[in-house]
Amino acid sequence: MGYPAPSREVVEKTATLEGVAPTDLAPPNYDVLNDVIDPEALDALCRSNDRTPVPTPIEVAFVFNGYRVTVRNDGSVTVRDRPISGRTR
Repeated sequence: MGYPAPSREVVEKTATLEGVAPTDLAPPNYDVLNDVIDPEALDALCRSNDRTPVPTPIEVAFVFNGYRVTVRNDGSVTVRDRPISGRTR
């Protein structure tokens, strides 16, 4: 894969916005990501695009830890400020 694993990047960017280490996200980082989306499937989405002769643009959007996340199969990962008023911890 030509890009960092999107699942890891989602956690790292969210932690940066929270001002904490990825392991200090509350609730625990990868367990919560697993509750929202399958990290392996998300990573495979970008890997599969590397093997396609004519890449098809794909975008996946979801909310993680109260942030709106957009992952594209070109390797871009965007984590935006909280779209939700209040969030559960």
